[in-house]
Amino acid sequence: MAKNERRQHCEAHRNNTDALMKVMFGNGQKGIQERVFKLEVMIWILIGLVLGNGGLLAVTLKTIVHKGG
Repeated sequence: MAKNERRQHCEAHRNNTDALMKVMFGNGQKGIQERVFKLEVMIWILIGLVLGNGGLLAVTLKTIVHKGG
């Protein structure tokens, strides 16, 4: 019984990860260029949060809005 529950739990995690990847990278229908751009944006936002640098975050968000991402 416990094994079965654990397997379901893992499957739920895998499904969540797949959903997150789809949100981040699209369904594979979009170009690689856009995927790379989204990844760069995620990295920059992450760096901004890690450094706690509000200015960098604002610039990044402005760039996203400007590019229409």
